Amino acid sequence: MKKYVLFLILSIALATLSAYGKLSGKEPLQFTIYCTTCLASAVFSIKARRFQRTRKLIFTLLGVSLIWCIIAYAINDLRYYVFHIQLAYDPISQISYTLSSVGLCVSLFFLYFDMTKKENGLQLKINELYSFLLVSSIILLLGFNVYSSRVYTNTQFIHGILFSCVAGLSVAMCLTLFLSSGVNNNIETSALLMGYTLFSVGDLFYIINFITADNTLYGAIGTFLTVLAFCLFFAAAYNIYNNKSTRYYQIYYSKMQLEIIFVISFLILIIPFSLYYFEIIEIAYVIVISIMSVAYQLLSFFISKSVLTKQLAHEQKRIQAELDWEISNRLSNLNDIHEKLTIQVTTDSLTSLKNRNYLNSFLDNPPADLENIYLVYLDIDKFKPINDTYGHTIGDEVIKSCASRIQKICPPDTLCFRVGGDEFVIATSNSSRNKIMDLSQLLIYEIKEPLKIGKHTFALSASIGISSYPDDAGNVKAILKNAEQAMYSSKSDKIGGRITFYDEVNDNYSQKINMLEFIINNCLPDEQLAVLYRPIYSIDKKRIVGFDAKIDWGKLTDYSDEADILSILEKSQKLYDIIIWLVDEVEKQLFLWRKTYSLSFCCHICPPLQTFSFTDIESKLYQSLKENNLSNGSIIIDLDEKSVENLFENNNNILLKLSDLNIPVCLTNFGTGYTAFYNLKKYKFDYIKINKNFANNIDYDNKDSKIYSAIVQIAKTFSQNVISTGINTNLQAHLALGFGVDEFEGLVLNDFAPAEFFEKRFSSGYYDELNWR
Repeated sequence: MKKYVLFLILSIALATLSAYGKLSGKEPLQFTIYCTTCLASAVFSIKARRFQRTRKLIFTLLGVSLIWCIIAYAINDLRYYVFHIQLAYDPISQISYTLSSVGLCVSLFFLYFDMTKKENGLQLKINELYSFLLVSSIILLLGFNVYSSRVYTNTQFIHGILFSCVAGLSVAMCLTLFLSSGVNNNIETSALLMGYTLFSVGDLFYIINFITADNTLYGAIGTFLTVLAFCLFFAAAYNIYNNKSTRYYQIYYSKMQLEIIFVISFLILIIPFSLYYFEIIEIAYVIVISIMSVAYQLLSFFISKSVLTKQLAHEQKRIQAELDWEISNRLSNLNDIHEKLTIQVTTDSLTSLKNRNYLNSFLDNPPADLENIYLVYLDIDKFKPINDTYGHTIGDEVIKSCASRIQKICPPDTLCFRVGGDEFVIATSNSSRNKIMDLSQLLIYEIKEPLKIGKHTFALSASIGISSYPDDAGNVKAILKNAEQAMYSSKSDKIGGRITFYDEVNDNYSQKINMLEFIINNCLPDEQLAVLYRPIYSIDKKRIVGFDAKIDWGKLTDYSDEADILSILEKSQKLYDIIIWLVDEVEKQLFLWRKTYSLSFCCHICPPLQTFSFTDIESKLYQSLKENNLSNGSIIIDLDEKSVENLFENNNNILLKLSDLNIPVCLTNFGTGYTAFYNLKKYKFDYIKINKNFANNIDYDNKDSKIYSAIVQIAKTFSQNVISTGINTNLQAHLALGFGVDEFEGLVLNDFAPAEFFEKRFSSGYYDELNWR
């Protein structure tokens, strides 16, 4: 701040000294100070233009105008003091000084637009009144100067009037900007505006001095103000040159407000001067022009407002039309998406038949004209060995071929569903028992036809169960379960190709169920059961690190399938004993392998959901580990997504108890859709097993591979150890490695087998050297 005060004091001192030179008749002193300050301002104005963007033209005009000012003063003084030539009127110096004043006025004119335009751009609008007045004044002023250089007859009076117009315009523009309190000026802008103001007022005093022929007081005041203006120009230009930066500002007055302020300022300045020099008609001319300017601005404002209103209305209609179109388009897209999602939810992706969801919906909302409904429940016999032996790709082709054959046989008025891996349901209404029997026999014959897929030929058979409403059930929904039970009765003979109506389910099936219950209640586990193991390979450790363990039900499967066995176990309270027996057998086997072969493994056990209804199951697991000298991580509890969802819904805290005992938990069948992600965030699973179906058809570049990769990445956000199941080929193993899984299991290693099977291979390198590599 001090340097600005010192500079101001120095500037006032120089201006005072110059004015003193004028008053005392010491013209060389005045000439020296005048030209020195003017030259310094011109030089730094030219330099400052390099560091400006929007003000480049302003500083160029300012510098050139100051040079013209030096030329005018130099010519006048050389003529008078060196050559001793006295002229009443010097046209050359007057033209030079006129060019200087006009140049300064034009540069101020551009600064005015620069500061009143939001974009800080330089745009000359000739249609504005003050633009017209400025250009007209410049042309007239130059014209009269040229005229006065030839014929000198009272031209000083006319020259004074026109020069006062230019000076008045300059002061008016400066006052307009100073009165705009919303202008955020910096030091450079303030110095420029003050310099323009002082120079213009100095011009007015020079005009008075010129017309009144008073070479002392008015000339001294003009000299004082002009030198002070030069100092301010120098300060602004030097500060910009020194900082090498471009400053910006903003004005908040509206354009019309600024224009009205300008016209009023111009009138205030020009009318008092005009009263002294102008005739009444000339004053009236100025007033009329000013009134027309204000009227023009008001008219322009209202016209632009009207046009803007119409444009806004048009724009509003356009936006509304676009919005309506967008809403309509999005609603159409939503309807399409809803239809696609409905199809996906109710359609089997493999066979394109309707799925169990659609069947349940059909049974919940049967046709209004319903007399009866028959359900034909068809199961492909011994499909699992095909799937396990030839892989899921061949298995899927078998299922698709069977679905195609079923659709070919069924009449158009029937509905076909795929409700399970190898299970199909055919529904028909308003039919008869004989027609359904004929249809079922056709289905049996069609399925028995040899099926060739690639190099393989399969001889298939099917078992069928039939139930009807209202003959076999009091409500439509119950016949699905009845048809399924009739189908299991057909399969119980192990022959295949049987057709059983629900009312024909004989006592033989019931006797087998009774025998199964007797064995479970009195003989298990004893010698009836065994444990099978399937290896798990670690990609990081490059070796087998564990096994999956499951129960081999042995001869119990002669009486029924695993679902019936588990159901009877649950009813007889034997399930707890079986699971504890399984854990104990697995732990003994792990201890034996560690002792005999120095191999440490972990083992995954997947207990049924009903197991966790027992209150002390987790403590029993922990105690069993300690008794067999195994670490807590040796046994890993597998829970499928459906079981986990059930535990969360019923607020079962078994997961927290297992976590407290440091017993790892693995989420299996990940990706089947039962578990919501917000539930997964409640518990940090130690392992996640991806459902085997995701690895079925993965290849180097196909849709299944992208889905598989996405599932792996999602799984890794919930667990650090991701296991991929269903890896049956070398290609799948290598792709699983590339997609970032930590461990995998499948036929590429080995299927479930007794412990003895692996013991024979541990000593032959099976433990490390795997055939998939």
